[in-house]
Amino acid sequence: MGSQVIYNQIRKNAAQATKQAEGGEFTWTKAQFDALKQGDILKQGAGGTNYEDVIKEHGKPSKESTTKKKDRENKVISYVSTGNNIQSVTLTFDKQEDGSFLLISKVAMGLE
Repeated sequence: MGSQVIYNQIRKNAAQATKQAEGGEFTWTKAQFDALKQGDILKQGAGGTNYEDVIKEHGKPSKESTTKKKDRENKVISYVSTGNNIQSVTLTFDKQEDGSFLLISKVAMGLE
């Protein structure tokens, strides 16, 4: 019973996040996710995929947040789809000296 309540809450949260997204359409494929380049976390994401490139290809994320710790700034974005199969992509970017953000972490669920 408890797991069903948790599952329902996850679906509800995912639906709310999807409604917030521009167009609300989940556009990710496993091949697109796999093609993302994860940069060197010790070098502020050097070599990683640029945040702006992700936004151009997939549109506004379902959820976005920015955190600052000491001299570092990270941006976390999530794309969430609901329906028969919940799918999600969560990406973390590290801010560069020029103000751009490069990918340092990527996590996906349910992509085919």
